[in-house]
Amino acid sequence: MIKFIFFTLSILMSCSSFAADVVDENSVEFRNYSIEYFYDASKKMQIEDVAGKSFFKKIPSQFALGYKDGNAWFKINISNKSNSDELVLTLSEVFWTTFDAYEKDNGAWLVQKNGLKIPIDERSIKNSYPSFLIKIKPLASKVIYIKGNSVSSHIGNISLFTKDEYYKNKNITINDVYNIYVGILMIILILISYMYFKVRERVYIFYLAYIVSFAFWISVQSGLYLSFGITGWKDALHVIGASLVFFLIMFSKHLLKLEKHSPVIKMMFDFSAWIVAISGLAIVFQVPYANLFFNIFSSIFFMGLLIVAIRAWLLNYFTQARYYLIALAFYMPTMGLMTLTYNGFLSNQDYTRYSFIFGSLIEVLVFSYILILKYNERNRYFHKDED
Repeated sequence: MIKFIFFTLSILMSCSSFAADVVDENSVEFRNYSIEYFYDASKKMQIEDVAGKSFFKKIPSQFALGYKDGNAWFKINISNKSNSDELVLTLSEVFWTTFDAYEKDNGAWLVQKNGLKIPIDERSIKNSYPSFLIKIKPLASKVIYIKGNSVSSHIGNISLFTKDEYYKNKNITINDVYNIYVGILMIILILISYMYFKVRERVYIFYLAYIVSFAFWISVQSGLYLSFGITGWKDALHVIGASLVFFLIMFSKHLLKLEKHSPVIKMMFDFSAWIVAISGLAIVFQVPYANLFFNIFSSIFFMGLLIVAIRAWLLNYFTQARYYLIALAFYMPTMGLMTLTYNGFLSNQDYTRYSFIFGSLIEVLVFSYILILKYNERNRYFHKDED
């Protein structure tokens, strides 16, 4: 049978590998890989309870199950037809609080603990992504059960490699793309900081805060912060996401000059900023349904923001209003794809899950370009006065 699928995403995307339940060193592709799934809403079932059940349903190995409070159980049947007796099973998402692998050995259940609760140094595979070392002799078979829980979406791609293939894989990974993205954000941060100290305008400081929030949010997406020995934070994705939206609101309010052009819309932006800030605090203190409320409110706000951007362009709120609209035109559809995938409305495909990287990068580059133009216009104005 066949082992891996390699997808080419785009110049910013990565090749990602999918595993089959049969590991064959001569395999290069597998088109119908599926795993078995069971949902425990009570969160009380143990491995002994789940292993005895026969009503697992089939789901793709690259899955999107939406937001769920209970535990997800995955059953993976592995038949090793390679020459290796060590395999690595890995998940593509880092924000699962729990992601533990169980296998039966001499009548006893062995467990490898993983997820945000477990420091990288205590994992069998030292990786921010949940990964497990599976020992299985050539031509032998084994069943692996995985228990997962997350305050975020139950989403991911479970892949299986031989150990040698896992460590020698030279393809650009999505983690590499995330790291490149953070590097670009740092360069933008330095550039905008320079302009802020020259002009001292609020719009620049709010954009700086937006870029910093984005860098932290990407670091959470990639698990980069875990590699520094920082303890996993299960609510980080949503709390930092709330700060990201807050600073986007404040940046947009000042960039669009809403106080001058539309005091009513300016009040709506101020109200939205307060709601987002309160939502972020509610998530920190684990108020029930705070995550859901934040997701819904943010989606509504972004639709309104697009309407405001069109209005700003038509009424010429500021010189570069058309660029602001272009930035949102790239950003919002790709973020929408990710949101719909997280909520389980779309299947988890590379383009639905990761296209936000392309869209958001275009957005921050265009926003930066707007501020550069704004900075140059201001300099020309003052130089003209001096002349």
